[in-house]
Amino acid sequence: HLIRKRIEIKLTRMTTNEQITNSPTGWVAAHIQDYLESDGEKGHEWYGVNALLLTTLGRKSGKLRRTALYYGQDEDRYLVVASNGGDADAPAWYLNLTANPEIQVQIKADKFTAIARIANPEEKPRLWKLMATLFPKYDEYQRNTQRDIPVVVIERKKAPASPLPVIDQKEYNRKVIEEFRATRDQADGPYAKRPMLLLTVVGAKTGQLHTTPMMYVREDERMFVIASNIGAPKHPDWYRNLVAHPNVTVEVGSETFAARATPLTGADRQQMWDKLIQRYAFFADHQAKTERAIPLVELHRVATT
Repeated sequence: HLIRKRIEIKLTRMTTNEQITNSPTGWVAAHIQDYLESDGEKGHEWYGVNALLLTTLGRKSGKLRRTALYYGQDEDRYLVVASNGGDADAPAWYLNLTANPEIQVQIKADKFTAIARIANPEEKPRLWKLMATLFPKYDEYQRNTQRDIPVVVIERKKAPASPLPVIDQKEYNRKVIEEFRATRDQADGPYAKRPMLLLTVVGAKTGQLHTTPMMYVREDERMFVIASNIGAPKHPDWYRNLVAHPNVTVEVGSETFAARATPLTGADRQQMWDKLIQRYAFFADHQAKTERAIPLVELHRVATT
């Protein structure tokens, strides 16, 4: 982990020119300097072929090294050839990126982090032909060496996906409960035509009252709620509470009444489950996500004196 951390620190410094060593070859260093000073206005097109700047992390020195290379494009990927002019040895930049494939690239003014990989045998013939069309001397270089000259595929490093917003479920429920109660007598209220109720249960451990908004279904005169928890591995808290304390309070529409909660079992549960997933297929998706059997709970209205 320490070595990896050092590499990451090095890579974050790639965009600072003072910390990067340019190619020691005089004409390449001059080319790089023109490219940097003009953001590629000078140097991007180099003797009729487009060029980029490539910065790698030295495999031995740990220092940042920059060179200029001809490149081609294959859709959204960039290609460079590790020809080294047909020399028997691979160029240093190639050896560096095989050791540390995260690289920095500049094309004109566009600077970006990328991942380099060696073209595989299946794709190389096509990519080689593409590059040799741009710069025919590559074919000559290959004829002059026994080394199999690699084609390097460069792909922009994708930015990490934005994290999903964290939802404060308690606060969300509080707002829904507040709105439900404020509009429950309105025929055109936001919950008037939605199968939603408020279920108040006694906490199994705390003994305190807890109210949760949830969907319900009716079958003839029977009313049910579903402890799916969106397919999570564990039952929702409200279900565990009502198993411990089955006497609950239900608020639905403009009514509030006491009820006794009874989880369905056996054939009764299966029959109701089959009807449920025919009407609301997403509950089958929830069940597929978890090994627990999702409970169906019937709410029996309790007569009050």
